Amino acid sequence: MRKSRFAQSQRMTIVDGILFIVFILVVLQLWLLMATMDAYLGGDRAVLFPASLASVVCLVPLSVISQKNTGPCLNSISGDWPQQRPAQSSC
Repeated sequence: MRKSRFAQSQRMTIVDGILFIVFILVVLQLWLLMATMDAYLGGDRAVLFPASLASVVCLVPLSVISQKNTGPCLNSISGDWPQQRPAQSSC
């Protein structure tokens, strides 16, 4: 069995950091949506293209993070990676 390079506390710190980045990007997108809708409903149509471009810039890292985290789930009891990917993951 292969030992992990990181201790359990180090892995949780990495996961916490990733979740913090995801949270900040989601809040930024929600704020951008609200500001854009406010400007659009106020009659300012010039903000639509820059706001949609900024939203795509926020979406790219979120999609990359979600693609990286679709691998096998960490076994919560032992902290080891499973040998084979389960057929249906409940994580």
